Amino acid sequence: MTILQENLLNNLGEEYIRKKGALWLKVISSSMEPFIDIDDRILAITIRPEEVKMGDVVIFRKNSSPFITHRIIGWRRMEGVLQFLEKGDRNSSATWIPATYVMAKVIQIKRKDKRIVMLNTSNTLLANKFFALYHLAEYVYGKIIGRLKVFVKRSKTSVLLKYPYKYVSRIMRRGQFKSKKILVHLFFK
Repeated sequence: MTILQENLLNNLGEEYIRKKGALWLKVISSSMEPFIDIDDRILAITIRPEEVKMGDVVIFRKNSSPFITHRIIGWRRMEGVLQFLEKGDRNSSATWIPATYVMAKVIQIKRKDKRIVMLNTSNTLLANKFFALYHLAEYVYGKIIGRLKVFVKRSKTSVLLKYPYKYVSRIMRRGQFKSKKILVHLFFK
């Protein structure tokens, strides 16, 4: 498929979801694993930016990019413009996006094994808020580690700090993914 064809399909999908109010999509990225797996199907409904809450899993587009499904872990108003901090559950980085990029909210996941997970029940709404707080803490931790990494590189004691930093960082990344898998299993599987 050419880039032009892909853009056309994405534009048609965006128009469809805005007109009809809902759309089933097949997941083609691992960015939300272990919460949403590749080949799962998600049902998304249109949502106004003011209705988006922390923990919501939303679909958005950046300019001419394909649809992106990530979790909202924060929000702010910058010069009067509402922005959301979005992050994939598997990703280590998060980015701020204008609220106008958000098109829809995921309300249901149909797993490959045909099980259905409803995301608009009181239990799953609470679990999604918990996940958002977890990811926000992970985001802040990542910022601190990034600054520590810069300090270690500039420090005269970098030889002494290099290896402990390297191994602690690796252990933390592995532990984060395993703890996410456990949380998903407890709340959603």
